Formats: sequence, structure tokens, C-alpha cells
Amino acid sequence: MNRFLSSITLTGVLLSVALASAACSVAAVAGEPSQAPIDPNAVKIVASGQAFTTTEATAPAGKAFQLVFDSQTSDPHNIAISRDGAEPVFRSDVFSGPGTKTYQVDALTTGTYAFKCDVHPGMTGTLTVK
Repeated sequence: MNRFLSSITLTGVLLSVALASAACSVAAVAGEPSQAPIDPNAVKIVASGQAFTTTEATAPAGKAFQLVFDSQTSDPHNIAISRDGAEPVFRSDVFSGPGTKTYQVDALTTGTYAFKCDVHPGMTGTLTVK
């Protein structure tokens, strides 16, 4: 009987390790939050309720930058950045706050971009890249 219980316990431990390992590999998907320290020059966008309280932001042209997204309420949000109605050049994951996530955004060319929440399409803002 003890061998049977030991076998069940060992199987449970091995299954737990396998599931944890699989969960870690999923975190590498594009748009996932960064674990890097927050740059003091990061672009910061705040959402509260079903509105962005930051409706205008500026980012550097030609260089990657950090985007700090602060969701101050429990509403689910994400942020998608696009230019001229084209497909987004950046899209974060959807998450429910309150909480802050930091993302790495690839370099963008000079110009005006729109950002929005895919969950609440009325939530919009403007990102000026210069």
C-alpha cells in the first residue's frame, strides 16, 4: 500500500513540474509584459473605469521604448497602437486591474498614431512619435 501511495505522490509532483514548465513557455508571446526595470522615460498610459485618463502621449522616433500601462480599476483593458486605421503595430494582452504592466514596443517611425482599448472601442488616445 505504501508503494502505491508513493507512486501517486511522485506522479502528482512530476505532473505539477510539467505544468509549471509549460506555463513558463507560454509567457514568451508577443505583447507580454516586460520584466526589465522601468525606464524613467517610459511612455505612461492610465486607464480608469472605461476611459483612458491619458489621452495624449509622446514616444521617441526610431527607437524601441517601454510602455507602462496602468489600469486603475477592475475593468478588463488592453492597448492597441495603430497608424491611419491600419493593423496595430503593437497590441498588449487584455488584463483586469487594478494593476500596472510594462511592455516593450518596437521602434516606430515619426508620425501620429492612435491607441485604443479593444475591449472598450470608445477608449481612444493619440500617440505622437517624434
